[in-house]
Amino acid sequence: MKHVLITGASSGIGYECVKDLVNLGYHVFGSVRRQEDAEKLRHDFNGDACTPLLFDVTQGQQIMAAVPAVRAKVGQSGLYALINNAGIAVAGPLNAITLEQLRFQFEVNLYGQLSVIQTFLPLLGAEKNSPYPPGRIINISSTSGGRTYPFMGPYSASKHALEALSTALRREMLLYGIKVIVIRPASTWTPIWQKVPELTDYQHNDYYPALKRMRDYMVNGSRQDMMPAAQVSRVIVRALTAKNPKHRYVVTRAGLRDWLMAHVIPDKILDKIIASKLGFKQIAATVLKKPDGEGGL
Repeated sequence: MKHVLITGASSGIGYECVKDLVNLGYHVFGSVRRQEDAEKLRHDFNGDACTPLLFDVTQGQQIMAAVPAVRAKVGQSGLYALINNAGIAVAGPLNAITLEQLRFQFEVNLYGQLSVIQTFLPLLGAEKNSPYPPGRIINISSTSGGRTYPFMGPYSASKHALEALSTALRREMLLYGIKVIVIRPASTWTPIWQKVPELTDYQHNDYYPALKRMRDYMVNGSRQDMMPAAQVSRVIVRALTAKNPKHRYVVTRAGLRDWLMAHVIPDKILDKIIASKLGFKQIAATVLKKPDGEGGL
């Protein structure tokens, strides 16, 4: 039996991936932060198929504490794969985001990922005279790791950094024969979108009208434009099972549109499109009391 560890397994992409891999006969270790989420995994998948692990990716001691249970279960086969799915999104205008918020974004989306990788590398075969065969590391990035939109600076920065880290890791792991793969999903519907915070911290910020427009779209109008988490999980499974997987898989519903925006449309034109969608001209004319034509738009 092959064993796979998935972080952030309580819902969304992580949960769908657990379900798909269990159905394919893998044994899955699913990391969650709350005891109730661990109980849900136990309820939904029997113990022979899924072992919940209780740890936060930002807490090194918690991660280390999970190693003995994993080592005992995998035996001489080691870990077939580690799927780094856990992540958060910190959003807001960069003129108001605190350094503490930015640090936390990186703690979860970058430092936490590397902490999990370093901890489980021995079970993936990354040490001298390892008894385990070389495994795979799959890092869940985002299309935001290749492009950036207003108010998503912290999240995009963390995903850009994860992309760079993954490239370096892929080349370093050639020494051990471990494959490192990046999955780049576009916007995906997960329960996180039901928890979009209110904008009270930014009520007096110049960008408040644009932030409100974006929030209203996320809460009320975005689900129909987003992919189901199951679609991303299917691509993860493909990367996991392919004999010669790609270095990166982009998962999107609107491939042509996303490709055009990222690679064809000049930045100056894309900037104007985004400014128009967010109503920057109206904000400049009303909130900032600038005559039409001023304000750099």
